[in-house]
Amino acid sequence: MIENHFGVITSHIVFGTHLFSDLAATFTDFFGGQSGTYQKKLERLYEVAMNQLKDQASQIGANAIIGFKIDFDEISGKGKSMFMVSAIGTAVNIKGMDSKTEIKDVKTRNIVSSHDVEVRLMQKRILALLESRKFPSQDEWDFLLDNPSDVFNEYLISLYERAESVITLEEEETLKKNVHTYFGGTESDSAIKSIYNKIRSNEKLINLLAANNLFSPTEVLSLFKDGYLNSAIACLSLNKGTYNKDSDIPLMEQIVKYIDEIPDTGEQKVIQGGLISKEKEKFICPEGHQNDSDELFCKKCGKNIRGLTSLQTDIIDEFKNRISAIKELLG
Repeated sequence: MIENHFGVITSHIVFGTHLFSDLAATFTDFFGGQSGTYQKKLERLYEVAMNQLKDQASQIGANAIIGFKIDFDEISGKGKSMFMVSAIGTAVNIKGMDSKTEIKDVKTRNIVSSHDVEVRLMQKRILALLESRKFPSQDEWDFLLDNPSDVFNEYLISLYERAESVITLEEEETLKKNVHTYFGGTESDSAIKSIYNKIRSNEKLINLLAANNLFSPTEVLSLFKDGYLNSAIACLSLNKGTYNKDSDIPLMEQIVKYIDEIPDTGEQKVIQGGLISKEKEKFICPEGHQNDSDELFCKKCGKNIRGLTSLQTDIIDEFKNRISAIKELLG
């Protein structure tokens, strides 16, 4: 029995038209050997859209979605064409269901298809390959992109980290492109957790987050609190697909508060002159360099009195502007 209606919720995911162009190029084979590959891609789009809808329902306190509908559309304009997946449903509370329980599909299995068996076997083969620190072939990359799984995350991040030192420039670009695409197709929560944990030892992974709009207020706040100031500030330039008024804004404002409370590690100090020269006020940066008192940033190391560079202060200002813009849009 439905107790409360929370209203209609929607999810929209936009992709490039490479999916349809691939389908068109192999249309004659669609019901042949490649049909399973494209079916898997469409299933993955369906899954991502459904998960976003579930997240929205959970955030507003609903425990079920009724009237669920999903559409696949092609949109175009100015010579460009995109592929959009739209999911819609009504968020409700059903009596007798725990509202704190995660909304999810209930799956039971008594049989398994041969296709699923082959997928599992291929996953095991590629996992063994990655464990031995070898690079996937293009066919294996195609499989990974069609069948993302959490078990691959750590290994692919490790490959991404050491790419520059072990392969050619062309191979490096191919690797980075595939890893970017992979984490763009996997579950965002899983990707966020895996990548942010590694940022503490390698800031270059911020590029991987940027490629897929994986800004996480929770993870960035954690970086600040754990003392990874430079990495945390660099992450403020990241974006995310959608912002939630109730869950994102409070955390983003906590980040700003944390930044505003960063103490001065440099100082304004009066320096004694010689026998003839007078005392002068100097700006002593956190690295101990002396500057004229009116300098905001040290001319040698580029840091201000709080130990921040001009680029970092620009990133912080833009982050604050982004919060203001989001709040204006959400009302």
